[in-house]
Amino acid sequence: MAHRFGDEIVYTFRHLLLDGPLDRSAALATEAAGAQGRFWEMRDALLLEAPLTTERQVMRAAVAAGLGLHSAPSYVIANELYEGPIDARSVIAAVTAARDAARGVAGTAPSRTPWLGSPPRRPAPR
Repeated sequence: MAHRFGDEIVYTFRHLLLDGPLDRSAALATEAAGAQGRFWEMRDALLLEAPLTTERQVMRAAVAAGLGLHSAPSYVIANELYEGPIDARSVIAAVTAARDAARGVAGTAPSRTPWLGSPPRRPAPR
């Protein structure tokens, strides 16, 4: 197809969630990997873990895909892997700092789901 049509066509890979208890976690992890340029590595790692029955398998796949996760739990704050202490005070301080930094940038709304990007903007009132 690519040889015949070149850049006249675009390939798109879509996630189809099945009924498994971890399908949503796997899809979100794959999207997060895609944001780091490691979509296919994560997809392949998840397939090697199939069937998915535990969150630990999703974590193992993320490590195998090279996402930089070293332990569970791992936290991503403001689209960055948080590598500080995992106590409530430290994590709250990091989230607060990231929130305050985002508020200080004019025109940038903080993401509600960082692995999927910023929420859609509402149209300006007329």
